Amino acid sequence: MTFRALPLVALMLCSPFADAGFEKRETTPPPTVEAPRAPARPPKEAAPRKPRPAPRPAVAAPPAESAPEPVRSVSTPAPAPEVVRDCADCPELVIIPAGEVALGSPDSEAGRRSDEGPQIRWQLQKPLTVGRFEITRGQFAAFTRAANYVPAMPCGEFDGKAWSYGLTRRWSAPGFHQEDTHPVVCVSNSDITAYLTWLSSKTGRKYRLPSELEWEYAARAGRADVRPGGRAGATPCAYANIADAAFQCTDHFVATSPVGQFRPNDFGLHDVIGNVAEWVDGCYSETLFETLHKKQASGGGNVLDGFFDSLASGVGLCRKVARGGSWQSGPDEARLAARETFDTFSGGNNRTGFRVVREAP
Repeated sequence: MTFRALPLVALMLCSPFADAGFEKRETTPPPTVEAPRAPARPPKEAAPRKPRPAPRPAVAAPPAESAPEPVRSVSTPAPAPEVVRDCADCPELVIIPAGEVALGSPDSEAGRRSDEGPQIRWQLQKPLTVGRFEITRGQFAAFTRAANYVPAMPCGEFDGKAWSYGLTRRWSAPGFHQEDTHPVVCVSNSDITAYLTWLSSKTGRKYRLPSELEWEYAARAGRADVRPGGRAGATPCAYANIADAAFQCTDHFVATSPVGQFRPNDFGLHDVIGNVAEWVDGCYSETLFETLHKKQASGGGNVLDGFFDSLASGVGLCRKVARGGSWQSGPDEARLAARETFDTFSGGNNRTGFRVVREAP
């Protein structure tokens, strides 16, 4: 029946039938019937920190963080940074500006360890070209195919109580689902060196790991926050794939996530906190910031500073440092100043990857 063809009186007389007709065509369920809901994903629990000589009591939940005074002296970068890339299989790079920022953590920072201080002011003398994302599994796979490279070191896994290492876990099978867009894990010092050598040869440009100081400068992006977004009041899960249960938020990933899924820092770098921790160049030193602080105070320095550390690091004769925390990290580890150390000879592990730096020509 076409109601538009009826007179107004007929429509008024037939309105009960019209109403009944509309009721039949309702598509929404009755109010008492609820649509089934998908089961909620269990949040990730924070993995305990590795035992260290001077353990600290665990922090159950992140305390309220006061907004620190800004220390940045670099220009605020453009919201969309310029991205460069040397080849299709090469990492995307962002050029970050030179400047000065405070590195390390203040005594008042929750979760702080003694090897994070005293704070120093450090200058990046010239712009630095840094990986926009962590090296992905797909990028590492392209290297292994092109170079016919087969990693041989074991891969570590932390089960919440202890570390275990075995050859059954490897970069292509880390113990959880990954796709080519996820950051590569289970890579040792020798694996990273081989990848960087291949990438440098392929592009004709020198690629390397960032130093600890370069990494923290790039990760902080001129800010004094405990972690990215700390001053804006945003939840940590907006910026990082972390142990979300410990932060009382949800990041929607059980283990690693595709790179670039979370908000970048002010330099346009993604995942500087969480997803995977990142290997840096050089050997671990408990007194790194103390030594640099003393050099600044005295105006001293030695042309050989860092030479022996770099040599020892290259041949695997020292403990290596990873920065930024991972998908397993709670509030103590998921901080810009936090430092985690591993024995070089133990190989890689399934929560640590790396980011690259390209040197200027």
